[in-house]
Amino acid sequence: MNNDLPHSMERNFDSAPISIKSVANRTFASDSAWKGWTDQGPENDMRIFRKEELRVKQFAFEILPEGGPQCLALSKRFPGFARTAETETSNRIGNYILLLHTGAWLETNSSCGYLTVEYADSTREEFEILKGRDLQDWHQPKTAVNYKLAWYGMDGQSYRNLGFSAFPVRPKPIRSLKFTAGPGSIWLVVAAACATGEKNPAETISAPHFLDADPQTFYKTADPLSGIPGAKFLGLLKTKTSSEIRKSIVGVGFETLDRETFDPETVYDVLGESGIKHARVQCGWRKCEKKPGVYNFSWLDGIVDNLLRRGVEVWLQLSFGNPLYTPNSKYDAFKKEHPGEEPVSGFLRGFVADTPFYHGPEAMNSWLRFVSALTEHYRNRIRDYEVWNEPDGNFFWAINSVPPYSGISPEEMQKRTARDFFEFTKQTAEAVRSVRPDARIAICPSKLHGVYIRELGKLGIGKVIDILACHTYDATTQAFDQAHYNQIRAIIRPKEMWMGEGGSLSKGDPTAISLSGLLFAATELSQAKHNARRLTTDAGCGMRLSSIYTMSDLKSYWSNGNDSSAGIYCRKERRPKLAYYAMQSVATLFDGMEIAPDLGLYPDIPLNNTSVLAKNALQCFAFRKNGIPLFAIFSPEIILFNPEPIRCAVECSMDGPEIKNPVVIDPLRQKVYSLPALYSEGGLSIPVLDVPNYPVFITDRSAIELQ
Repeated sequence: MNNDLPHSMERNFDSAPISIKSVANRTFASDSAWKGWTDQGPENDMRIFRKEELRVKQFAFEILPEGGPQCLALSKRFPGFARTAETETSNRIGNYILLLHTGAWLETNSSCGYLTVEYADSTREEFEILKGRDLQDWHQPKTAVNYKLAWYGMDGQSYRNLGFSAFPVRPKPIRSLKFTAGPGSIWLVVAAACATGEKNPAETISAPHFLDADPQTFYKTADPLSGIPGAKFLGLLKTKTSSEIRKSIVGVGFETLDRETFDPETVYDVLGESGIKHARVQCGWRKCEKKPGVYNFSWLDGIVDNLLRRGVEVWLQLSFGNPLYTPNSKYDAFKKEHPGEEPVSGFLRGFVADTPFYHGPEAMNSWLRFVSALTEHYRNRIRDYEVWNEPDGNFFWAINSVPPYSGISPEEMQKRTARDFFEFTKQTAEAVRSVRPDARIAICPSKLHGVYIRELGKLGIGKVIDILACHTYDATTQAFDQAHYNQIRAIIRPKEMWMGEGGSLSKGDPTAISLSGLLFAATELSQAKHNARRLTTDAGCGMRLSSIYTMSDLKSYWSNGNDSSAGIYCRKERRPKLAYYAMQSVATLFDGMEIAPDLGLYPDIPLNNTSVLAKNALQCFAFRKNGIPLFAIFSPEIILFNPEPIRCAVECSMDGPEIKNPVVIDPLRQKVYSLPALYSEGGLSIPVLDVPNYPVFITDRSAIELQ
């Protein structure tokens, strides 16, 4: 399995290499000025590239070895580069020509070069290579319409990257490929192939992507493990699909589809490849019951069945009003102004906050009948049901219009609404269990402190529910969460605690500042770090499930009509974000994971002075993965910053040498390095470890597979 294409897509491609050996003219290394790669000297070349790190493994690219020219470099502007080059193809037949390439000194709105395909019958096709469509700069790891990242890395100077492009050709014998330089750039071709497939590979392949405006600002954390003395790069982590995962706490939100904020068809396969084991889905009362007493679950069936088919377990979120029974002036006004349309912006849909509890007996009885019908429909598919979304906030539990609650103190308001929610939950839980007695009931408050929670505890909510699913959007995700969670456990006494929603934006948005704190400067890198920290911390704190909000960016989600960037999948560009790969790594590492109180990870005195944090601030967690020790460690420094990793010595306490071949894993880059270690009866010592501000994992080589 590879971690870029779903299996169904992987089988749809057949490819054969087209050698560029006869025309290659440059090496990856420039050992002296004006020799090799882009002729910029040894400090600015491609020597860090390794073919085993390619993420496009399903295509038969021939990477030329060291000891001779390794790429074709073309330019009309710079001396010493080829202007044209032509290579034979042995009459290959396919419907796509694939290039592994990149560019330098690219000019905006300018041709980078031309690819000419000559067929055996002497006919030709020419493709113009354009910046921003078919090519990006080798210092700027960004995708484009026909340029998907196939490899990226970082040395002490800058990012490096190679991209993958596909050009549709006629399915007949191809005699040769001709490469022609553009007017002002350098075009660097590393490999070529001929492929046959059902779809354009450039439209289906997913690859890591950065959107950070200034990548050089975080170069020190781009590959924080590569500088560990004595560490050796072993390869990339082989990840598992959701179907292959046996047991994992890792979940993701699949919410808001009752409001059609994204197209689920675009992410089913991507989610199935992620290893994520759980998905939170909202039922959408309004969308299921558009005529009184008539239920249509077909739209919801499509979602549930597609997830289950890919090995993703579903829990169903019972939420939101229905204009048939919970009329709302904002919703009615929109429908009047836009006949035939459904509102798509943020909380304009007033029904998301209109609980039937405040709309009289008919509304409440209709709600309970709907819940019973829903549970019956999914009796054999879904066991877990969550009652209303964030009932302790006005966004989703509107009480401002309830006459008895006007003019009272905030404290009394919390007490009364808590009592109301307790009764609402009790009745809803009874409706579910009357159909499925073994159903598990969850609630998901967003404010995990104060009068509201204490009142629910006094009322005995823990005897009504099974699961308390917390919603926590904080920018720290540090281990002190443990004490907070223990306090809540003591008050509510649920059978299990989940993280029902957590996560981060991937793009700064001052209007959405509530998601993970002050993330007006959020990037895809900070999102990936946050999500890895969230999952790791929740696992270490005993959460039985941790769900990241959300799978896809959401269309017109905020009240101002802006999209939400909280997804781990970019909706507009149809690609996974870096956070997706981080979660994919954690899902694989947490397969079969259990907390290990008998193990310990202890950092020693920092060996550098680059951080204001002391050794005791480092966050450490100990697990077992299928019986093998698995440790996690990270610096809790703010994820928006990218400081130099903390260098320290680490002691791993175990019952003897349970880790015989220690490795360390970077979940963001999925890179695995061996670690030098000293062994003793009490465990092992790692003399030097570089710890970034997101989790890295230490385990035995036998606990993981490599690609």
